[in-house]
Amino acid sequence: MPALRRIPPAALYLLLNAATAFTFAVMFTSTMLYYISVIRLDPFQLVLVGTALEVAIFLFEIPTGIVADLYSRRLSIIIGKIVIGLGYVQMVLIPTAAAVYIGQIIWGFGYTFTSGATDAWIADEIGEERAAGLYLRSSQFGAAAGIAALTVGVLNGRR
Repeated sequence: MPALRRIPPAALYLLLNAATAFTFAVMFTSTMLYYISVIRLDPFQLVLVGTALEVAIFLFEIPTGIVADLYSRRLSIIIGKIVIGLGYVQMVLIPTAAAVYIGQIIWGFGYTFTSGATDAWIADEIGEERAAGLYLRSSQFGAAAGIAALTVGVLNGRR
């Protein structure tokens, strides 16, 4: 990881948020296609998938926030990204509705490690005044990455 330590915090923050926006947009598009065409979830089951995700986020937000606040925001972000990835992998390895629900709970759990921790980390690194402008720039990068991801998602869906 020495190469990552040389990247200035603001640039790393922009890269992380743009990459997250891109990958989440591609994954959301791809997983919806997967749920419908491979798992054959009906509309009610799709609502339950979203509900499982939101309930997990609601339940785990405070406990995982404690990790970021008491131990390390950086560690919390790393844990979160790994757990989110594990949630997606789990859903693909076991192509059943039950596995999708469990994967969404894992995904939601992982997301709560990153929720708020990323913005708090950069504010700690560069100061609140500089971070304020960076939040706006990050939103712009995220929007551009999301638009690029739409193209990838559409091309993925055409296969």
